[in-house]
Amino acid sequence: MQIDVDTLREVLTVIGPFALRAGGGIAVLIAGLIACRIARRAARGLLAAASLDKSLVELLASSVYYLLVAVLVIAVFGVMGVETASVIPILGASSLGAGDHNGRWYRQTCRAASSKLTSAQLPSITPASAAAQTKRAGLDLDHRPPMPVTT
Repeated sequence: MQIDVDTLREVLTVIGPFALRAGGGIAVLIAGLIACRIARRAARGLLAAASLDKSLVELLASSVYYLLVAVLVIAVFGVMGVETASVIPILGASSLGAGDHNGRWYRQTCRAASSKLTSAQLPSITPASAAAQTKRAGLDLDHRPPMPVTT
């Protein structure tokens, strides 16, 4: 089996620039992910040193990490020669999905925290105490305007 040198040159001429861009993109991605992890650890350490709540420290450190990863993805696409103007709307749409995930996390955390409380730890609210709190706040719930009737 003999390889034609001219055909090999044509193939390398076509594949060569793409391979260099892809290799550069992979190198930037690896180095960037390492830098993002270092930034997350540094943010976690600085925020913990400020004696913030542990869950707030984790939330802010993760926010720093994912923001830097989003910038990294745009940079990698730029190195590989992809138009980044089309990538930015995709990242915006994916952030909407991330908001739903954080909402579920918040609800699960609140549920877990409330299940650990006993009834003695929860404040008891009676109708009389609720009325007293309402009057102290300056709200008059006895004289509310009537609700509009829709048909």
